Amino acid sequence: MLNRPLYPKQKTVTLICDVPNKIEIENEEPFSSASNLNLLTSLRNGRVNIWNKTPVPNYVGINSLDIFTTYLDYSYFGEGEIDGNFDFGKEICKRKDVTTRQDSLVESDECGGVNGVASLGRFSPTPEVQFFRETDSIFSRYYQIPHQKDCFVSERLYKHIQALLEEIRKTKPKLIILTGKWSLFFLTGSVTLAQTAGNVKDRKPLGGLVKYRSSVMKIHECWGEFEHNPIVVPIYHPVNASGMPDKIPVMELDIQKLAYRYHKIKEHGTSYFTEPNKEYILGTTKEIILSTLGEYKRILDEKPTLLSCDIECFFLSVIDCIGLTLSKDSGICIPFATVNNPNYWSLEDEVEIMVALREVMLHPNALHVGQNYSFDTQFYHFNWLMQIYGEHDTMVLHHILFNYLPKDLAFLASIYCEFYQYWKDEISATELNPETRWLYNIKDVQYTLEVLENLLNILSKEDQKLQDLYVFQQKRLSPVLVSMMNRGVKVDVEEKERLYTFFKGLMVDIEKRINEVLGFEFNQNSTPQKKALFKDFFGITLKVKKKGGNETCDASAMLQYIEEYPMFRPFLTLMLEYASLKVFVNNFLGMKLDDDNRARTQYRISGTATGRLASTKNVRGKGGNLMNIPSKGKIDLRYAVEVLDASEENEDLIADFEVEGTISLPNIKNIFLPDQGKEIADFDLSGADIMIVAADSECKWLMDYFSTPKEKKVYAHIASEFFQRDISDKGKEYKTFKAVFHGLNYKLGVSKLAAMARIHESLATELKEFYFYLCPEVANWHKKIELSVNRKGYVTNIFGRRGWFLNKTDPNLLNKAVAFIPQSSIADVMNNALVTMHEQHRDIDILLQVHDSAVVQYDLNKADRFREIVKQAMMVNIPYNPILTIPSDGKVSTISYGAVQDIVWESSNPVDAREFRIEEKNLIGRVL
Repeated sequence: MLNRPLYPKQKTVTLICDVPNKIEIENEEPFSSASNLNLLTSLRNGRVNIWNKTPVPNYVGINSLDIFTTYLDYSYFGEGEIDGNFDFGKEICKRKDVTTRQDSLVESDECGGVNGVASLGRFSPTPEVQFFRETDSIFSRYYQIPHQKDCFVSERLYKHIQALLEEIRKTKPKLIILTGKWSLFFLTGSVTLAQTAGNVKDRKPLGGLVKYRSSVMKIHECWGEFEHNPIVVPIYHPVNASGMPDKIPVMELDIQKLAYRYHKIKEHGTSYFTEPNKEYILGTTKEIILSTLGEYKRILDEKPTLLSCDIECFFLSVIDCIGLTLSKDSGICIPFATVNNPNYWSLEDEVEIMVALREVMLHPNALHVGQNYSFDTQFYHFNWLMQIYGEHDTMVLHHILFNYLPKDLAFLASIYCEFYQYWKDEISATELNPETRWLYNIKDVQYTLEVLENLLNILSKEDQKLQDLYVFQQKRLSPVLVSMMNRGVKVDVEEKERLYTFFKGLMVDIEKRINEVLGFEFNQNSTPQKKALFKDFFGITLKVKKKGGNETCDASAMLQYIEEYPMFRPFLTLMLEYASLKVFVNNFLGMKLDDDNRARTQYRISGTATGRLASTKNVRGKGGNLMNIPSKGKIDLRYAVEVLDASEENEDLIADFEVEGTISLPNIKNIFLPDQGKEIADFDLSGADIMIVAADSECKWLMDYFSTPKEKKVYAHIASEFFQRDISDKGKEYKTFKAVFHGLNYKLGVSKLAAMARIHESLATELKEFYFYLCPEVANWHKKIELSVNRKGYVTNIFGRRGWFLNKTDPNLLNKAVAFIPQSSIADVMNNALVTMHEQHRDIDILLQVHDSAVVQYDLNKADRFREIVKQAMMVNIPYNPILTIPSDGKVSTISYGAVQDIVWESSNPVDAREFRIEEKNLIGRVL
């Protein structure tokens, strides 16, 4: 049994864990377990990584002798399944579970205390109203947590909370480190019970720590005053490292930041963090706004200066306020609307304010800075008719540096900002308190500017290629995407509505058919009904999601059930057809158009780990993901996977299954039209993936094959050589062997390849041996990438793009690392092609970018010339030695995107060099 120390010594730091673990209780040695010793070592050495013990250069950590260690509760709170007390389940309840009683015959240990904790009366007066809870005919006293309206805890647990508060008063720490969600909940009151309390199926191991980690916080005022005014900083405990390896980099950064705060506190006291010198200017009068904007303009007149901007919007349409700052310690919010007042200013005053605002925002020396700034710039364009490009975007820059980490502003601020405190919940404002939203807006721009300063410092120390890549993406690619997003693509509204009506009716027919098969009414959109059907009616053993631990019958699981339960294949296929059709109808036929009947998507540079553009609905909630427009033919049941949460990875799943439905889809691309007098063209890269593998691995056989034109595609040629018979590069047989060889490039195992291709493992083994006999350099390339991942944690493509792979427990880690090279390189090639077309030929309208192809339009009268220009722009010089140029194929139409047909080239002569030149400018390495 562990006892709380009666005479704790004064320390600068108090380290609090929620509860001891079993080993510490059995040995009666507090903080003696490997995880807690690792935590203390990490605080001293600055590194949590359980695989890499390399010390952080020049790191001065927290002196272990300066740390007082303790627990919220000195007992273990239970196993859950065994005693039912998981997460204090038996000791925390709501108001409805307790009653008030006046009799004194109550089961209680009030006088004796528990686990070395003296009686409750020593720390807190007995509440006037006493609450009791009946359990097994025994009434026990419960106490309300003062900062929670509906939370009551047992007398035993309440005594431990009070005892911990008394320890803090005795040890007089200046820095309190919280590693547990319950310590955060009880001490700060910043988190709700629902965010904290878990159960056996959904354990919520981190609770509110996910939101508040690394924040500078205070003990809630309801617990009284503390002499040394300590700051409270929650962090992840390193015990989570093994189960959540993706959190290890965050733990390391937080611990290093803790050491910085520790030394700052010792030097300056806690007021350094509790009273930062920040100025928040609320533009509630015209005079304040004009004065501040006038000062900003004066500064901008003198020299180019970073201007951090951020807008807040109502209903995805109205800009209700804008925040601006030239300094991380100051800032102004200018309101335009509130919850109950759509017109904050008179017409005359708003005009005067907008004139002054435009002078600042459009000032030639205003270097715009934002977080995901393409969102704001779209509103500037449509609401205020201001065409603005960001000089810097913190989301894009952080993604370039660390593509494996989260990139939302709250996370970036938690890592890079000195006085960080989580603020994102402050965005909600009421009629009586709009200032909350305005202060939130100012904090956004201040944090963004401070994040940028630190990120630019990090970038300056990186490889020049990586620096050039960021400059390219932000200064050259970003304007292209803004232009594409603003332009949009024309849509045949009548055809879109006709198809929408038809397929909506078809979905109703499928619902009826499913009910007829089952013999009862069944709601496909009801998850509980689907689970009951699968488990009780079909007897299917449901799979459990990694996230949350709940049973699932979502699309990804159903694709697996089809393989495992072939007797239910027809019915499950029908259900998946419905789900796939729902995605198809909602995402494409049902997408909302802008008033000019154009579909506009929002492209995000930092949307994927590989650098490929991500496509979503635009800022007004219209348009959609135009990256995955389906082709004509039988519906692909993998579309149903799109119903998964956006946070879930399904790329591997999609590669593993090929399930074709029975419904034939029309060519949805027919609804996308060229503008009047224009020709629409679709140019793509031919064989890009395998050619990049060849160049990056320096595979002699493959490079020789590509050095001269061939009648047959490379995978068909390899398969023909293996089987000693002619295998066409079209048809199902070709697709099978292409998938095998493509999988070998990505280092997939024989068993997985055989399952994917539906061939015997022995044949898959022979194909592997033959392929690596021809291409031994590819196998060596895999080893080179594995070495880079193990030594450095990342791989780099030819353009300098870096992909981090740190989760050593991921069984597919090396597959993803190998795939990163060709996938990211293709993304960079396409980005270069878009930039070349945009910068050198403004007569070409870039409409869409779809993976390895670009959809454009141009003047029909000059079609021959522009076709050649687009083809040449797509053929980017990739800086291998020798330079690699991937050929481009084009299809054109004057009718629709879906009607494009292969170009018959009248001449093989290249376009005049005076009209089009592919120079070094075509490479990312060149900076404007």
